Amino acid sequence: MSLYKKAKALARDGKRPLEIAASLGMKVLFIPFKALKGIAISLGSERFIFIDSGLTEIEQQLVCGMK
Repeated sequence: MSLYKKAKALARDGKRPLEIAASLGMKVLFIPFKALKGIAISLGSERFIFIDSGLTEIEQQLVCGMK
């Protein structure tokens, strides 16, 4: 099953974006950004999501869930 289909299935089960990312083996890190809200990076087989630590929890969920 593709990563997208797994994420979609987890979302249907009521998981939040940060939980989905963790379930898919992505490392989510919170760091202070000045101009960005978040960024996703793949380094080989490792996947990282960096989210601005200054955002509210709801904003962090939204940023994590963006395509």
